[in-house]
Amino acid sequence: AEKFIRYMPDLFPCDAPKKYGIHFVKPTGKLSDDPRKNLHEGYTVTAWSLQVLYFVGCKEVYIVGMDHNFHQTGKPNEKHHMTTDDPNHFDPNYFKNKDWDNADLEQNNNSYRRIKRWYEDDGRKIFDATEGGKCDIFDKVDWKVAMYQRDDGDAAQQQEEQAEEGQQEDEDKEDGEEEKAEEE
Repeated sequence: AEKFIRYMPDLFPCDAPKKYGIHFVKPTGKLSDDPRKNLHEGYTVTAWSLQVLYFVGCKEVYIVGMDHNFHQTGKPNEKHHMTTDDPNHFDPNYFKNKDWDNADLEQNNNSYRRIKRWYEDDGRKIFDATEGGKCDIFDKVDWKVAMYQRDDGDAAQQQEEQAEEGQQEDEDKEDGEEEKAEEE
Protein backbone atom coordinates (compact mmCIF):
# COMPACT_ATOMS: atom_id res chain seq x y z
CA ALA A 1 0.00 0.00 0.00
CA GLU A 2 1.13 3.54 -0.68
CA LYS A 3 0.10 6.75 1.01
CA PHE A 4 0.10 10.02 -0.85
CA ILE A 5 0.97 13.67 -0.38
CA ARG A 6 -0.40 16.39 -2.65
CA TYR A 7 2.38 17.79 -4.86
CA MET A 8 4.12 20.63 -3.03
CA PRO A 9 7.57 20.82 -4.64
CA ASP A 10 9.10 23.15 -2.05
CA LEU A 11 7.93 21.18 0.97
CA PHE A 12 7.90 17.63 -0.41
CA PRO A 13 10.50 17.35 -3.20
CA CYS A 14 10.05 13.58 -3.44
CA ASP A 15 11.53 11.52 -6.22
CA ALA A 16 8.41 9.37 -6.29
CA PRO A 17 6.38 9.36 -9.53
CA LYS A 18 3.85 12.18 -9.90
CA LYS A 19 0.29 11.31 -10.79
CA TYR A 20 -2.40 13.99 -10.81
CA GLY A 21 -0.17 16.27 -8.72
CA ILE A 22 0.24 13.64 -5.99
CA HIS A 23 3.43 12.05 -4.64
CA PHE A 24 3.23 8.47 -3.47
CA VAL A 25 5.23 7.62 -0.36
CA LYS A 26 6.16 4.08 0.69
CA PRO A 27 4.91 3.31 4.21
CA THR A 28 7.20 1.68 6.75
CA GLY A 29 6.82 0.31 10.27
CA LYS A 30 8.94 3.15 11.70
CA LEU A 31 7.49 6.47 12.85
CA SER A 32 8.72 9.26 10.64
CA ASP A 33 9.41 12.87 11.52
CA ASP A 34 10.02 13.53 7.83
CA PRO A 35 7.23 12.31 5.52
CA ARG A 36 9.36 13.17 2.48
CA LYS A 37 11.31 10.01 3.30
CA ASN A 38 8.72 7.55 4.62
CA LEU A 39 5.65 7.18 6.82
CA HIS A 40 4.47 4.67 9.39
CA GLU A 41 1.12 3.52 8.01
CA GLY A 42 -0.33 2.68 11.42
CA TYR A 43 -3.35 0.90 9.90
CA THR A 44 -5.16 4.25 9.70
CA VAL A 45 -4.93 7.59 7.93
CA THR A 46 -5.00 9.23 11.37
CA ALA A 47 -1.56 7.76 12.16
CA TRP A 48 -0.27 9.09 8.85
CA SER A 49 -1.75 12.53 9.54
CA LEU A 50 -0.25 12.72 13.03
CA GLN A 51 3.23 12.21 11.55
CA VAL A 52 2.71 15.02 9.05
CA LEU A 53 1.46 17.30 11.86
CA TYR A 54 4.57 16.41 13.87
CA PHE A 55 6.74 17.27 10.85
CA VAL A 56 5.16 20.72 10.44
CA GLY A 57 5.81 21.45 14.12
CA CYS A 58 2.44 21.13 15.85
CA LYS A 59 2.87 21.08 19.63
CA GLU A 60 -0.79 20.28 20.34
CA VAL A 61 -3.09 18.29 18.07
CA TYR A 62 -6.86 18.02 18.53
CA ILE A 63 -8.48 15.12 16.70
CA VAL A 64 -12.11 15.72 15.73
CA GLY A 65 -14.24 13.12 13.97
CA MET A 66 -12.37 9.92 14.87
CA ASP A 67 -15.26 7.62 15.78
CA HIS A 68 -12.96 4.58 16.12
CA ASN A 69 -16.00 2.39 15.64
CA PHE A 70 -16.79 0.38 12.52
CA HIS A 71 -19.79 -1.60 11.33
CA GLN A 72 -18.13 -4.61 9.73
CA THR A 73 -18.20 -8.39 9.58
CA GLY A 74 -15.23 -10.69 9.29
CA LYS A 75 -11.65 -10.49 10.49
CA PRO A 76 -9.47 -7.37 10.72
CA ASN A 77 -7.86 -6.45 7.38
CA GLU A 78 -10.18 -8.86 5.51
CA LYS A 79 -11.02 -7.50 2.07
CA HIS A 80 -14.66 -6.89 1.13
CA HIS A 81 -16.40 -5.39 -1.85
CA MET A 82 -18.91 -2.91 -0.45
CA THR A 83 -22.05 -2.92 -2.60
CA THR A 84 -24.21 -0.90 -0.19
CA ASP A 85 -23.91 2.55 1.32
CA ASP A 86 -20.79 2.96 3.43
CA PRO A 87 -21.91 3.19 7.09
CA ASN A 88 -18.41 4.00 8.35
CA HIS A 89 -17.52 7.26 6.66
CA PHE A 90 -18.90 10.77 6.31
CA ASP A 91 -20.13 10.07 2.78
CA PRO A 92 -22.26 6.95 2.12
CA ASN A 93 -20.57 6.65 -1.30
CA TYR A 94 -17.04 6.67 0.16
CA PHE A 95 -16.42 2.94 -0.41
CA LYS A 96 -19.71 2.07 -2.14
CA ASN A 97 -18.99 -0.29 -5.06
CA LYS A 98 -15.32 -0.41 -4.05
CA ASP A 99 -13.03 -2.82 -2.24
CA TRP A 100 -12.47 -2.09 1.42
CA ASP A 101 -10.33 -3.79 4.06
CA ASN A 102 -11.89 -4.26 7.48
CA ALA A 103 -10.50 -1.93 10.10
CA ASP A 104 -7.96 -3.36 12.53
CA LEU A 105 -8.69 -1.46 15.75
CA GLU A 106 -6.11 -3.42 17.75
CA GLN A 107 -3.35 -2.36 15.34
CA ASN A 108 -4.78 1.19 15.25
CA ASN A 109 -4.50 1.32 19.04
CA ASN A 110 -0.94 -0.03 18.99
CA SER A 111 0.03 2.70 16.52
CA TYR A 112 -1.77 5.37 18.54
CA ARG A 113 0.11 4.32 21.70
CA ARG A 114 3.45 4.58 19.89
CA ILE A 115 2.55 7.95 18.40
CA LYS A 116 1.31 9.27 21.76
CA ARG A 117 4.64 8.31 23.42
CA TRP A 118 6.57 9.84 20.51
CA TYR A 119 4.72 13.15 20.88
CA GLU A 120 4.99 13.19 24.68
CA ASP A 121 8.71 12.36 24.62
CA ASP A 122 9.14 15.57 22.62
CA GLY A 123 6.89 17.66 24.92
CA ARG A 124 3.94 17.54 22.53
CA LYS A 125 0.35 16.49 23.18
CA ILE A 126 -2.51 14.84 21.25
CA PHE A 127 -6.11 15.28 22.38
CA ASP A 128 -9.22 13.46 21.18
CA ALA A 129 -12.02 16.00 20.78
CA THR A 130 -14.40 13.60 19.03
CA GLU A 131 -17.88 13.67 20.51
CA GLY A 132 -18.81 10.06 21.32
CA GLY A 133 -15.60 8.59 19.88
CA LYS A 134 -14.57 5.13 21.08
CA CYS A 135 -10.78 5.61 21.12
CA ASP A 136 -9.40 5.60 24.66
CA ILE A 137 -5.71 6.20 23.89
CA PHE A 138 -5.61 10.02 23.87
CA ASP A 139 -6.87 12.36 26.57
CA LYS A 140 -10.45 13.36 25.85
CA VAL A 141 -11.41 17.01 25.58
CA ASP A 142 -14.72 18.62 24.68
CA TRP A 143 -14.59 19.89 21.10
CA LYS A 144 -15.85 23.29 22.23
CA VAL A 145 -12.86 23.56 24.54
CA ALA A 146 -10.59 22.53 21.69
CA MET A 147 -12.10 25.08 19.31
CA TYR A 148 -12.85 27.98 21.62
CA GLN A 149 -10.76 27.24 24.74
CA ARG A 150 -13.94 27.14 26.84
CA ASP A 151 -16.99 24.99 27.35
CA ASP A 152 -20.62 26.07 27.64
CA GLY A 153 -20.44 26.08 31.44
CA ASP A 154 -17.36 28.30 31.35
CA ALA A 155 -19.02 30.62 28.84
CA ALA A 156 -22.07 31.05 31.08
CA GLN A 157 -19.82 31.63 34.09
CA GLN A 158 -17.72 34.14 32.16
CA GLN A 159 -20.84 36.04 31.08
CA GLU A 160 -22.07 36.11 34.69
CA GLU A 161 -18.67 37.35 35.92
CA GLN A 162 -18.56 40.02 33.20
CA ALA A 163 -22.07 41.17 34.14
CA GLU A 164 -21.04 41.39 37.81
CA GLU A 165 -17.88 43.29 36.87
CA GLY A 166 -19.92 45.68 34.75
CA GLN A 167 -22.40 46.17 37.58
CA GLN A 168 -19.54 46.84 40.01
CA GLU A 169 -17.99 49.34 37.60
CA ASP A 170 -21.34 51.13 37.31
CA GLU A 171 -21.66 51.27 41.11
CA ASP A 172 -18.10 52.56 41.48
CA LYS A 173 -18.76 55.21 38.84
CA GLU A 174 -21.94 56.29 40.65
CA ASP A 175 -20.08 56.44 43.98
CA GLY A 176 -17.36 58.57 42.38
CA GLU A 177 -19.92 60.97 40.92
CA GLU A 178 -21.67 61.28 44.31
CA GLU A 179 -18.36 62.03 46.06
CA LYS A 180 -17.50 64.65 43.44
CA ALA A 181 -20.91 66.30 43.86
CA GLU A 182 -20.48 66.39 47.66
CA GLU A 183 -17.05 68.04 47.30
CA GLU A 184 -18.48 70.80 45.13
